[in-house]
Amino acid sequence: MTKNYTLLSFLFFFVVVTHAQQDPHISLYRQHLNMFNPAVSGIQSAPELNMTFRSQWQGFKGAPETQIISFSTPTKSERVGLGINVVHDKTFVEQQTLAFGSFSYRLQLNDDTNLYLGIQAGTNGYQVNAYNLEVFGTEGRDPNLINYSRFNPNVGVGVYLKNEKYYASLSAPKILKSIRFKELNNIVTTATDQIHLYLSAGAYLKINDQWDFIPSTLIRYVNFAPFLITTNASLSYNKIIDFGIEYSFDSAVGGTLMIDTGNTFSFGYAYITSLHQDLNQFSKGTHEVVMRIKLGSGDKTLGHEGVIDDFSPEDEEAKIGTKNKEKTTGTRTKGL
Repeated sequence: MTKNYTLLSFLFFFVVVTHAQQDPHISLYRQHLNMFNPAVSGIQSAPELNMTFRSQWQGFKGAPETQIISFSTPTKSERVGLGINVVHDKTFVEQQTLAFGSFSYRLQLNDDTNLYLGIQAGTNGYQVNAYNLEVFGTEGRDPNLINYSRFNPNVGVGVYLKNEKYYASLSAPKILKSIRFKELNNIVTTATDQIHLYLSAGAYLKINDQWDFIPSTLIRYVNFAPFLITTNASLSYNKIIDFGIEYSFDSAVGGTLMIDTGNTFSFGYAYITSLHQDLNQFSKGTHEVVMRIKLGSGDKTLGHEGVIDDFSPEDEEAKIGTKNKEKTTGTRTKGL
């Protein structure tokens, strides 16, 4: 009984300190980069629906679980993209739901490079269900354990640089410091959401006509918390199969896989195991699944970083102009 109570107390403290004060993390971040950066919303050639499910430390009751659903679409304007992100995250008795609408604007730097500017606005619904917790060594419920809920509006910004050979992303999805708890019934319960800064970058190194090597990284900084640094080294075959190894410094290691069917659906899976043996004694690892549905036709193919290569109406007009010119030239030649 004492051992179970100690383990539960340790786990609850670990979750609250290291997880609850930070936004959820995903391993297949290249496939769902719009979760961190509003500038990535709607930059593809057709509407997309992305869904991700992550079960962390499987085997622990009350371990973190995250569900993400996002929709993004280009608009008739050649430079504007729109998106919606909903993230539901649950850990033990704590859960939060983030819902944001996003807007991105494209600036063409040259023929191969585009810079996207993004902004988002929404709310974070936070809830703690502590009333029914069982307290070891006592009978009945602890009157100090109460349920609590709160909604906090927030805004975020981001920039995204995209080139055929690399990408770079810098964002702050929530820039307002919102209070989760306050003093309630003379009980000190204060917690404040800190600003999260995300930096991500990747390169596309061509090995031959079929294979590409794609190193990438995601860095997260939160005040009063350790840096999260995740790196991934992937191989891509014909832009159909993408598989790699992920490593989070002093935290975890695992593998990632992404398969593009070439039509409507794309699927991904990641398995991550902790580098801490004490945790692995009770955990079956972390599992993550992602599915992307393309809701329409587009003229470009899937990009290395998990979003469809940028669609430029100017390019399409140039193609049409070239085809018309060829037809005109051909007709004149035939007439001669």
